[in-house]
Amino acid sequence: VAPILIALDRLDEARAETDRFLRDYPQDAAARLSAADIAFAARDMKEAAVHLAAILKDDPAHRRALNQTARLLVMLRRPTDAVPIYRRLVADRPDDGAALAQYVRLLRTTGRAAEAQAVLDDWAARAPLDPQLLLATLANLSAHRFLPQALELAQHALQRQPDAPGARRFAVSLAIQLGHP
Repeated sequence: VAPILIALDRLDEARAETDRFLRDYPQDAAARLSAADIAFAARDMKEAAVHLAAILKDDPAHRRALNQTARLLVMLRRPTDAVPIYRRLVADRPDDGAALAQYVRLLRTTGRAAEAQAVLDDWAARAPLDPQLLLATLANLSAHRFLPQALELAQHALQRQPDAPGARRFAVSLAIQLGHP
């Protein structure tokens, strides 16, 4: 119920439902995650941290709690502290495109361009047609102002896979930036 109430921006009701459930089941990870989501929505980072820490105390490998903890660190302007969490998430599940994309983004944000490129190269060797890899690579090239190369990659991807998610948007944006018709 809480995720629906959060989506409807009925945070007080969501919090009441989650609190009621947590009174009976204080170690329930799903309820704790809902409580953390409510805290994020209310911009209460301290409360979010409390719930995430409780989950990780019981299950240090809880993927969603680790992901949310990294998100929290980024929101607190501590992206460097989030990097090891994503390194762990990627090491545990190297096929998780969303985690890989976020890891590359964090590496780039924290000034580790060479490491970001190495992760992209490794990912490309394992899954060359992964759409999230394509978008992460395009973002990496664009961030480093390799716009012609990024446009060429986007156009190549569209030739191979015309419905590649996000590639068309990237290609159009890059073409505009480069002044191409």
